[in-house]
Amino acid sequence: MATCKKCGHSVYMLASCPRCRSKELHLSNTEATQVLTFGGVGLLVVFLLLYGSCSRMWREAGDSARAGPTKTGAYFWSQEYVKAALKAPSTAKFPWYSDSFVSDLGGGRFEVRAYVDAQNAFGAMLRSNYTCVVSSTTGDHWTLESIDIQ
Repeated sequence: MATCKKCGHSVYMLASCPRCRSKELHLSNTEATQVLTFGGVGLLVVFLLLYGSCSRMWREAGDSARAGPTKTGAYFWSQEYVKAALKAPSTAKFPWYSDSFVSDLGGGRFEVRAYVDAQNAFGAMLRSNYTCVVSSTTGDHWTLESIDIQ
C-alpha cells in the first residue's frame, strides 16, 4: 500500500489517488525496497536468459563455421549468386530453406535447385527456377561453379 502525499488516503499501487487524483504517492521504505528488489531480480533474470540464448547461438555459429561447408551455407550463397544475375536483385524473394533444395555432391560441392520471385526488366514479378552448383573447402569462402536460371 502507498499513501497519497496530498490527502493521506491509502492507495493500493495505483498511478494516482482515487480521492484527490494526485499522482504524488509515498511508498514506505519496505515497499520501495520490495519494488526495487523484485525489479532488479526481474531484470537480472531477463539478462541471464538473453545472454544464455545468445551465447548458445554464437557457439553454434562458431561450430558450424569450423565444421566446413554446409547445405545452409550453399543455399545462402546460391541466393547471392542468383541475385547478382537478376535485372532487379532488390526485388528477389526466395523460399524458406528446405533440405530438399540442396544436394550434397561430395567434396564440398553442392547443387541447389530452388526458385526466386523477382521483377523482370518490365517490372512484372515472375517466378524463375534455378539450378546452382557452388563449392567451398572451409565454409567461409564459396565459389560459383555453374548457374542456370529459367
